[in-house]
Amino acid sequence: MKRPEAVLVKAADMLIARRADTRARADFATWKMIAKLNGASSLPAEAQNFLAGYRTLLAKMNEADATEATIRLMYKTYYSEMGGGGSPPEIRSSPTPPVADNVTALRSGRQENRRFRLR
Repeated sequence: MKRPEAVLVKAADMLIARRADTRARADFATWKMIAKLNGASSLPAEAQNFLAGYRTLLAKMNEADATEATIRLMYKTYYSEMGGGGSPPEIRSSPTPPVADNVTALRSGRQENRRFRLR
């Protein structure tokens, strides 16, 4: 009967993993923008260390790969800080591409609002 308990722990770890991944992606984007605006010195030491590692990776690979590698490293760190058990589970490596055919026609609200005009 240990099986249901293991599933619950795994589900909790997946929740922690998603949160850690989201936080890593958001923090990296924020820190990278602050660094571009010459504000890197005001960032916490942890952020400065991740950005230094990112710059090192940029010398070895393209920007997309260096970004993803840095985010994965941040994710692993955040996962353990947030209380994830064991090694962090694999999370999708990159965001899903945007949907191209998700377009909704907008209608002018002027004609609809004429019915409800106060006199």
